[in-house]
Amino acid sequence: MKSTREKIVVGLTVLALLYFFYDFFWVDQPREQLSAKSDAAVQALAANLRQELTGGSYEPPQRLIADLRTWREAPWAPEKFVAPDFILTEEPDVDRAPEDSAALKALRAAADNLVYSGYLEMAGRRLAVIDGREYAVGDTVSDNLRLQRISDRFLEVGRGDQVVRVPIVDQR
Repeated sequence: MKSTREKIVVGLTVLALLYFFYDFFWVDQPREQLSAKSDAAVQALAANLRQELTGGSYEPPQRLIADLRTWREAPWAPEKFVAPDFILTEEPDVDRAPEDSAALKALRAAADNLVYSGYLEMAGRRLAVIDGREYAVGDTVSDNLRLQRISDRFLEVGRGDQVVRVPIVDQR
């Protein structure tokens, strides 16, 4: 046996369906008749449009074409979802200078011990995750290595004017 609530819901549903069929199939909706005046205006507009399009009097709007040309040549706005230092092409290796001094070799050896696993970007400021800790640009990471640049693919750490690039660890 159905409860009172179920009976009310089923009854209202049946009532709604009956009203739909009555309104859709049996009741003739009054159709709006065009007056002779409005019909003549529509016919005149259609004839005028037909004459302009087929009579050769149509000219493309020169102002719109000029606007399209200026928009095409205007520089694009910076992408909001791509970091400004995102690079699509390969960059030359900064740490592969022709002269390999002892100091540069020691810097590379110290940088090889770092594990760069990612970065956080909050309020326009990036924090690199190195060996499980967060560092900002300018922080000393280890062995007097100063973090100089944070990218989505690599870090740049260095001592003085010597810089070494540390790639991100691929965690696949």
